[in-house]
Amino acid sequence: MLSRYLVEQGHRVIVYEWHPNNTAMVKDILDRIEIVEGDVTDLAALMAAMKKGCVEYVIHLAASRYVRAYSPPASMFLPT
Repeated sequence: MLSRYLVEQGHRVIVYEWHPNNTAMVKDILDRIEIVEGDVTDLAALMAAMKKGCVEYVIHLAASRYVRAYSPPASMFLPT
């Protein structure tokens, strides 16, 4: 799990969670992370949480439990 890995590497981790009571997956690191309740579709609340937490980096995994493996069409990507 990413949160566990980041904590083990010495990083400060803030989990922005829609259902913060569901902590079974992080129960062993609860004392080393901060959980903030929020909805990623509420931009104002998300930005406020990021500002309050002095967030430097964001790793977006909000839909990871629900996304099924698929190959998006190449037209979705811009050449770099």
